[in-house]
Amino acid sequence: IVDNLLSNACKHTKAGSVMVSLAYEQNSQGNWAVIKVKDTGCGIASAHLEKIFEKFYQVPQNTGDGAGVGLSLVKQLAAIHHGQVSVKSELDWGSEFCVRLLTNPVSPQIPYLSEHDAVLDEQKTPQVESLPMVLLVEDDVDLRAYLSTLLASKYNVITAENGKQGFQLAKSHVPDIIVSDLMMPEMDGFAMLQALKLERETSHIPTILLTAKSSEMDKHRGYELGLDSYLTKPISTQLLYGRIDNLLSRRKSLYEEVLSQLSNQIKSTEVIAAEVEADPWRENDFVKEFANLVERLMHQEVLDAATLAENMNMSQSTLYRKLKALTGKNINQLVRKVRMQKAAHLLNSGKYNINEVSFMVGINSSIYFRQCFKEEFGQLPSEYQKNKV
Repeated sequence: IVDNLLSNACKHTKAGSVMVSLAYEQNSQGNWAVIKVKDTGCGIASAHLEKIFEKFYQVPQNTGDGAGVGLSLVKQLAAIHHGQVSVKSELDWGSEFCVRLLTNPVSPQIPYLSEHDAVLDEQKTPQVESLPMVLLVEDDVDLRAYLSTLLASKYNVITAENGKQGFQLAKSHVPDIIVSDLMMPEMDGFAMLQALKLERETSHIPTILLTAKSSEMDKHRGYELGLDSYLTKPISTQLLYGRIDNLLSRRKSLYEEVLSQLSNQIKSTEVIAAEVEADPWRENDFVKEFANLVERLMHQEVLDAATLAENMNMSQSTLYRKLKALTGKNINQLVRKVRMQKAAHLLNSGKYNINEVSFMVGINSSIYFRQCFKEEFGQLPSEYQKNKV
C-alpha cells in the first residue's frame, strides 16, 4: 500500500516534497491506524477523483508512466484489511492520500514503566514475538526463495545469501535459530558456525546445516564446532519443520534449568569450584554474568537498559533477544527475579526486617515489594519469613 502511494507521489512531484505520516484514531467503529502520503505535485482535477481507484484508469494527459493499476491495488489491499482509502487533491497544488486500517488499541503516548523496574525492553511487539525468528542462509537464489516461502508460514524469516552476510545478520538480529547451507562462497557454513560460537551475542543460537553430502568427517567437524543438527538435501518440508520445532522446544525445556541455577547462584555469592558440576546449558555463564551485574546495581531504584547493555558490551536489542532466548524472560522480568531472589536470601538470613530488605534490593515502595515477592514465591514476605523460621 505505502509502496504504491509513495511511487505515485514521487512520480508526479517534480519539485517540492513528499511526506508520510502515521497516526492513530478512535471512533465508534474501532481503532484505526491512519497512514497519509502527501505531496506537492501536479494534483488531480476533481472530475477524476472518483475514477482514479478503478483498475486501468489513468488521468488524461498524465505524463507519468504506468498501467493504472497501482491505486486500484491500494484500494483492494485496504479492503482486505477492512480498511478505507480516501484522497484530497487540488490541481497544481498536490494530493493527499489517506489509508485507514483497523488496528489494536494504541496508547497515545509511550507507556510509563514502573519506577521500580524501569528497564527499557525492546522488540516487545506481540506480533513479532509470537513467531520465532529463523535466519536462512543459502546461496542458491531459487532454493533460498523456496525455503523462505515454506518457513514464512510458521516463522519470522530473514535471509542471507552467504555465510559472511549470515554472520552479520545473526549479530544484528540475534535470531532464535539458524538454518544454513554448508557449501557457500565467501564463508561456508562451518566457518560461519565457528565465527558465531566465538561471539557472545550469537554463541547460544542453535544451528541446522543443510548439505548435499553427509560424510562422517563433515558430521564430526560440525558437531565439534557446536552444530545442533544436519539435514541432507533434498529437504523434506515436514522434517525441516520438525527439526526446527524440536530444537526450539528443547531450548524452552531448559529455561527452568537456567532459572533454577540462577536462583541457586543468588542465594550465595560464594561459589565453591568443587561444587560446580558440568553445566548442561552452555550459556549459563552469560545469565550468571547478567545476574551479577543486576546485583551490583540493584540498589538503584531505576535500572536503565542502556546501562545494563553497556556493561554487558552489547546493544539493548541484542541483550534483550539473547536473554529472551536463554531464559524465556525479558529484561524486566529477569531484573525483578534477581531482586526477589536476593530479597528472599536476605529475609532468610534473619538479619533484616522486610522494609530494610525492600530498600536493599532497590524497591522503595513496600506495597510494590510485597506484590512482586508474592508473584515470585506465592506468598507474602511476612509469610515467607515465618515459614523459614
